[in-house]
Order: sequence, then C-alpha cells, then structure tokens
Amino acid sequence: LAFVDTLKSLANLFGTTKINLRKMMNDAVKVAWDRGAMHTYLGDTIDQKCPTEAEFVLLIAEKIRQE
Repeated sequence: LAFVDTLKSLANLFGTTKINLRKMMNDAVKVAWDRGAMHTYLGDTIDQKCPTEAEFVLLIAEKIRQE
C-alpha cells in the first residue's frame, strides 16, 4: 500500500481523519526529533534534518527489520 492509503486505513481504524492523523504524526516526529530520541534509537541512519512522517515510518520499519 502507498503511504497515503495506509494513513487512510489507520485513520479509519482509529476514528479520525487522514489529515488529523498526519498532523498528529508530524507533531510526534518533531517532538522526538527535538528531544533527541530519534538519534538515540536510530543512530547514524538519520540525517541532520528532521524527517517527514513518511521518512520516519520508513526509518522505523527498517530498524525493526534489522532487529
């Protein structure tokens, strides 16, 4: 599934809209970035800029696959 289709499915599952889900994900990514949590968990796999929510999902999926 494409990222947008996945967002739509998740939004339906949790009783919200795709736009609201994206906003919540974006906020969560920014908070994790600002607190340094991404660097702690993802290490050198992350660039020096805050990832988009789609990039974040891909990074986490890759990390989980490696573990």
